[in-house]
Amino acid sequence: MTKHRASVFAAVAMTFLAASAVMAQSRPYDASNANGGDGYYGGAREKRIIDRTTYYDWNTTWEMTRSLQPGAVIFSDIGPDVRWVGNEKGFAAETSWATFAPVAPDGVGRAAPGFSKDAEAPSGHAEAKTWIPAECDVPLRKGWFYHADQDNTVKTSSQLYEIYLKSVGRGADLDLGLAPGRVCR
Repeated sequence: MTKHRASVFAAVAMTFLAASAVMAQSRPYDASNANGGDGYYGGAREKRIIDRTTYYDWNTTWEMTRSLQPGAVIFSDIGPDVRWVGNEKGFAAETSWATFAPVAPDGVGRAAPGFSKDAEAPSGHAEAKTWIPAECDVPLRKGWFYHADQDNTVKTSSQLYEIYLKSVGRGADLDLGLAPGRVCR
């Protein structure tokens, strides 16, 4: 399903950043719409109420990503290409269907990234019509970023083998997070 799997995650992240910058520059800034339309941004007592199905305009972002990086695999909790498995251990559910039909939390509305019945994502749906396999993401070390004092936390070959069996072996994609060192190697 995927091409050049090792570099795809980075390509999607860079494409998303580029697409976000282009979208931001192509629209005039309207401060009244900051923070979901209440005109106030930040603060300890902030209450942010937005319609997640429309506010972030995911379809535009995805279309721009497809035009800039046609081979990129787009990842979120609802797809469109792969879905989050629900943990950062690298393990898929024992039964992990590659088909999935994202549903809004209320069970009837439209699902969107960050707005879905995420408890259903790990196992997928046997009868769904859309191919959105799970993606297992896991850092190679204790966290996602490089810290010299964590060099002794790099996963062992037996840990990596277990991750492989419980991700790819269960039909999911595996995204192994490799943190570059201070000299970006």
